[in-house]
Amino acid sequence: MTFTFADMLLLIIALAVVIIAIVLVRLSAQAVRTATEVERLARHLNYLQPRIERIVVEVETELKALHVLTEKVDQIAADVEGVSSRARRLVMPALSSAAAIAEPLRYASAALMGAKVGLQFLRSRRKRKTDDEDSE
Repeated sequence: MTFTFADMLLLIIALAVVIIAIVLVRLSAQAVRTATEVERLARHLNYLQPRIERIVVEVETELKALHVLTEKVDQIAADVEGVSSRARRLVMPALSSAAAIAEPLRYASAALMGAKVGLQFLRSRRKRKTDDEDSE
């Protein structure tokens, strides 16, 4: 028996049909597994949907509170900046004039310290005099 060209083509076509059938069977089995997994995932998502919605509502509430807090912090920062700039405008001239006042105050302080030491000396001397007179 000799194979003709038509027989050879028929054999190749038959092999192709068998291979296609095997591929289709495997593809359909995979499609069934995928569909089963998708169905399981859909059930799980339906189960989780109320929890997800509740979490989304909580997050929205927290974000609104955070937004309000951020606005308040911005207002506080603006107030602090205003107060600090006003304080700087008021204090800087006082500090520059304080340097001019500090030198005479140091002299006055030194003079008072000297007077205090002098008075203590006079007191101690006076006390010694009275002690000497009492001992006689």
